[in-house]
Amino acid sequence: MDPQIKPWCGEIDAAVRVIDLVEEALPITQKNDRSRAIEILRLRQNNFQKGTFLVWIDNQVQGFVMLSKTGSPDVTDVAGIVHPNYHRRGIGRALLAKALNVLKDRSVSGKLRGVAFESNPSGRHFLENHGFEATDKQVWSELSTEATDSPWAQSKLRKIQSGPLQFLGGHQLRTIRDDWLQAWWRLVMSTAADIPSRVTGPDVSFDDWKKWMESPGVDQSHTVIALDGSEPIAVLRLGQLTDGKVNIHYTGVHKSYRRRGLSMALKLKAIGLARKLGAHTVVTQNHQDNPMLDLNRRLGFIEFNSMTEYVRQLDMD
Repeated sequence: MDPQIKPWCGEIDAAVRVIDLVEEALPITQKNDRSRAIEILRLRQNNFQKGTFLVWIDNQVQGFVMLSKTGSPDVTDVAGIVHPNYHRRGIGRALLAKALNVLKDRSVSGKLRGVAFESNPSGRHFLENHGFEATDKQVWSELSTEATDSPWAQSKLRKIQSGPLQFLGGHQLRTIRDDWLQAWWRLVMSTAADIPSRVTGPDVSFDDWKKWMESPGVDQSHTVIALDGSEPIAVLRLGQLTDGKVNIHYTGVHKSYRRRGLSMALKLKAIGLARKLGAHTVVTQNHQDNPMLDLNRRLGFIEFNSMTEYVRQLDMD
């Protein structure tokens, strides 16, 4: 049967298959609840409901492309996968053409961003051969939870804990202040603006962020927050335990509290939380220009993969 490319119209079976393809392709990703597959994809589309296309072969989805809005007005994300059994048939090119036509019809300009892993050379070659240029890289590294915390790190943590700051789980912040979710959002947005990314940083509205925080797969108890009084000043969020591994999704410290060892303290707290969750490995990723990368190395994290971000100028089409 020849491949057929069709828009995704909300079918549950197709959504489940897309999630299957994603989880099979990524070097680490938490398992998603298949009963909420439609909700997960709708959230990922982020107002680009007509920007997802599926390739059907023998009545099964064997690839997809999905457009998604980002927090930056001049950046649109594109994600896509074709099952390895169907590479080199022009399917990826046809899917990308569908996505570009959607952007053209909507008069979307700026940059189109995609990513590919070092462990997936075919993905990198595809983007490089279709007008995308490498702009940034995130280094993926991991640490065994059985590793002993270094004495210097433990000493710094004890010093911080002896001061006025307190640490608590994200789910406990609501017991401290009524506007806990807004305070959390403000902290994340202020710290995210300082991430040394070579692509425009995020600017996510509170409503969109709240929707994401209440989405499947986000467990607020998997977050460590540092407070000065009742004000959140640093945050680290873990993902869900998957195959014995847990990923550090985000780490941020308010600029007024940097260079005090708070990032290191959050890491140690998170490693302890990971142990309680039953993880044997903690995984994290950092932009290549981020000083956090050096901290991770000092804590014993070992690099095992990298993810390159690619950008294509839409006005070239």
